[in-house]
Amino acid sequence: MMSLEYENVIQELLERVPELSDGYDELVRQYGGDEDPPVGAHIVFGILVTPLIMESLAQGAEHGDFLTRLFQLLEEMAVAGDEEVRNVVWVSVLEPLGRDPAALLTARALMGEATRSLADEVERRSRRKGRGN
Repeated sequence: MMSLEYENVIQELLERVPELSDGYDELVRQYGGDEDPPVGAHIVFGILVTPLIMESLAQGAEHGDFLTRLFQLLEEMAVAGDEEVRNVVWVSVLEPLGRDPAALLTARALMGEATRSLADEVERRSRRKGRGN
């Protein structure tokens, strides 16, 4: 298994969760540039992955293989040496999930230790912001 870096995290996502390929191709059509990869990880996770996680959780699919594979990857991203990769988990997955307490609660059961720890920190910070600090 390759070490996760910002440059290869999308490739890793598509290898592990190939059913996201069509959605990814659509993102490339809409947002793609000349860079490699043509769309950044924040776009892929923020626009494609996180909404699918929330939809799957809402449909009661938390025991499905699809979410298991996604959360395994998120756990590896949460402990990646590349800070940009950890930042994708924080900003593009956990912050949006944190705005839906029911989804976050269900998602916690699927999270690994590092992802759960990041989710706790996201929650703490958003509570502080909510108090106007």
